[in-house]
This record gives sequence, structure tokens and C-alpha cells, in this order.
Amino acid sequence: MDKSPSLHLVLPTKIRLQKHLSPVGSDCEVIAELRHHLHVQLEQYFTVSDLHIAASLLDPRLKDNTVVLSQELTDSASRTVTEMMLNWLPEAEDLASSDTAMSAQPQADVHQEPPRKRPCLDLDFFGDLFTSSQTVSDDDELEQYLKSGKCFSLSTTTTTTTTNFIRQ
Repeated sequence: MDKSPSLHLVLPTKIRLQKHLSPVGSDCEVIAELRHHLHVQLEQYFTVSDLHIAASLLDPRLKDNTVVLSQELTDSASRTVTEMMLNWLPEAEDLASSDTAMSAQPQADVHQEPPRKRPCLDLDFFGDLFTSSQTVSDDDELEQYLKSGKCFSLSTTTTTTTTNFIRQ
């Protein structure tokens, strides 16, 4: 059983398999035919949903990778994430309003270091799909994101309610 999320790996896995199943000039006729047959089977049975694409978009290692996420896929994933947020927010609003008594109590601000993440990605298989040529600081990245106009925008009241919910 897998102990870590892998939804974001579906799209890169399909792309990597497609690459490995592409014909190579030095292939003999049997191997070329086998590659073609497997490629057809891959396209038929290995489906990638909007949720997989959105998960890839939300992975910091993949979000700027144009090999994995074309502009069309990025736009589609942005719409999916926005729709998911809008579907989730009414539930969060109900939860936030029912828990107002809990938020009135002061909570101690304890800063703990998060546990170290263990490497679990097979970089031999994914190769260059998870490498980024861009070296941008977190502050610069946030500024670029906000200026890009690709923000998952919500109404002011919804954003305020969400912010209050998150602070609880």
C-alpha cells in the first residue's frame, strides 16, 4: 500500500510511458509493432482526468513544466481547481459559523518544525520531468503569481470567510 499521495504522478507517468513507447529508428519491425500496439493500449486504457491534471498543476515541481502541462492543460486545471474551491467553500462557511465559540478562545501559538520529508520519488523513471530550470525565491514566485492574473480569484466575502476559517 502506498503511504504517500500519488495523484499528481498520473499525468507524468503517462507522459513518460508515451515517450518510452515512441518508435525508435533502430527498432526492428517486431519491436516497432509492439511499441505501436502498447501505445494504442496505453491511450485506450490509461485515462487521465481533470483531477489528475489539477494535482499536477498544484505540485510545485510540475507547475511550470511545459512538457507535462501545456497551456491548454494548465487552463483546464485552473478551472478545475477554481470549481473545486467554490464547491468546497459553502461547507467551510457553514463549519466556520458553527464553530465561532471555539474561535473566541485564545490558542497558544506554538511553532514546531514540520517533520522532515523523506524522498520517495523514483527520479530514474521520471527523469527530467521533475527538474526545474527556474530558480525563483518564494517571495518572487508569489509576486509573479499575483501579477500573472492566473490567481484563483474569489469574491471578497468568500475570501474573508475562508481566511477566518483557516485561522481557526
